Amino acid sequence: MRKKICLFGLGCLLIAGLPEKTFASRSTNANYNHFAAEPTALIGRWDITVDQNGKPAPAWLEVKLSGYKTLVGYFVSTAGSARPVSEVKFDGKTFRFEIPPQWESGTANLVMEGELTDAGIQGAMTECNGTKYSWKGVKAPYLKRAAAPAWARL
Repeated sequence: MRKKICLFGLGCLLIAGLPEKTFASRSTNANYNHFAAEPTALIGRWDITVDQNGKPAPAWLEVKLSGYKTLVGYFVSTAGSARPVSEVKFDGKTFRFEIPPQWESGTANLVMEGELTDAGIQGAMTECNGTKYSWKGVKAPYLKRAAAPAWARL
């Protein structure tokens, strides 16, 4: 075991006994950045329409990449505010996440299950009280400005 020598403070003393390979670049490790499939297809904002017994209800999902391999996000159900999603499980075709109950009736987690389709995403949502609804989603449009805003002086 090769030791590093450092004279610049406590941080260096703490790492002095670690093997040199501890500090090797992670980007050189072929197994570090692994995904079962390309995650970019699911990343983004999605406008979702939930079919609540024949009545369309709006919902919204945002999926982001956290670090090298974890998908996280925010979800707004048919009522309420944006709730954090700690992890979106995604295998390249299907995805799933759960959110614990907040103000909803019932004690189970809200469960979103879906799949990528040619038209966007679709799946089923099981609410905290066990009620299950189907839904479909499309990518939300990017809100890019055509030009910089012109501000007036008052």
